[in-house]
Amino acid sequence: MKTEKIISQLLNTIKKLIGGSVIVDIVQQPTNPLLANLPQNSWLQMIEGNQTTLFTGDPKSAISKIFSNKNISSDIQNIIEPILTMSLNNKTWLKYYSTPTVINTYRAQIQPYLLLLLALFTSAFIFLCYRRYHSASIIKFLVENAIKQNHLIPYYQAIVDANKQQICGYEVLIRWETKKGKVIFPDEFIPQCEANGVITPLTFQLINTVAKDIRKLEMLDQGKPLPYYFSINLSASVIQDPKLVEITRNALQHYKVKAHNLAFELTERAPIKDIELASHVCQKLNDMGIQIKLDDVGNGYCDFLALQKLQATTIKIDKIFIDELDCNNKNSIVSSLVAFADKAEVEVVAEGVETTEQAECLLTMGIHYHQGFLYSKPQPFTNILKIYQSKNVI
Repeated sequence: MKTEKIISQLLNTIKKLIGGSVIVDIVQQPTNPLLANLPQNSWLQMIEGNQTTLFTGDPKSAISKIFSNKNISSDIQNIIEPILTMSLNNKTWLKYYSTPTVINTYRAQIQPYLLLLLALFTSAFIFLCYRRYHSASIIKFLVENAIKQNHLIPYYQAIVDANKQQICGYEVLIRWETKKGKVIFPDEFIPQCEANGVITPLTFQLINTVAKDIRKLEMLDQGKPLPYYFSINLSASVIQDPKLVEITRNALQHYKVKAHNLAFELTERAPIKDIELASHVCQKLNDMGIQIKLDDVGNGYCDFLALQKLQATTIKIDKIFIDELDCNNKNSIVSSLVAFADKAEVEVVAEGVETTEQAECLLTMGIHYHQGFLYSKPQPFTNILKIYQSKNVI
């Protein structure tokens, strides 16, 4: 029965590709006196149209005798079903009938090909699964190797107090710099890192790198603490890892960096599976003096329960809402987020600010912490170092 079903599906699929309609019914035909003299290996072709039925076959065989009667068409329809019906022009139908012997022979001949086709499909499926697994393994190996060779470089984008026109912090954005100098953006490898579990060691290394960079800037001013913070993105899996607290504490102590110079932004690419564990980790980070911020609010998995559980002090409004900003619409999503932030007593940072019109609109709405190309593009630490050396800070 499985073979019959496969044959039926194949014929239907073929007909869909070439147009028209195909009705396939390959079953054991009932015996009937009308067919008693039909040769065992006979095929019958019948063309119907304009109330006329035309039978074709070998005139020397029993076909011409059995179907010589013009009224036999309706009888045949009640006796056996056609194995193939095709529409010629919506008015004329071409139908094929066959004896059980022909059908059985056809099944025996086509079965090896169907088994071969099934084997090919199975092999292709296994190959695709292997290729996907192999590709993921290669990416994992390359990222782990990049971590060892320090090819994952932090870039820094300024967060500005637009009222004072001063930098108040930086968001840390990871880049993958290959040996050939090509820069790979995080959207191309971070999702794979999260899927393969490599995101945790990557983040831990990044925390140490950022702490070291902060110390370098402080040493330019006789070791005085910096007046701004550096915010590192955390995925959901990392915020649920208790080792995060230990790694962060050790990095701060080793490089003699103050806790207020470091902050963590929870990204929303994946939901937090254990919110209680994440809350416990955030509590310890808060006790150390490290702020927790929620990134891309309104466009991900984080909700306002997470804001409370994770004791976040800042929400960042996603760029898609800034792009559609309308100062004349007081019922916009941005306005709603500002109203919520006021009640929750948390700060608001607008991401993706690219025009002076957006900046002015945000200021009128009470949002004065801005981040975007209007103020600064993400840049490597060497550029930040030069700016700080020259005191050319906006």
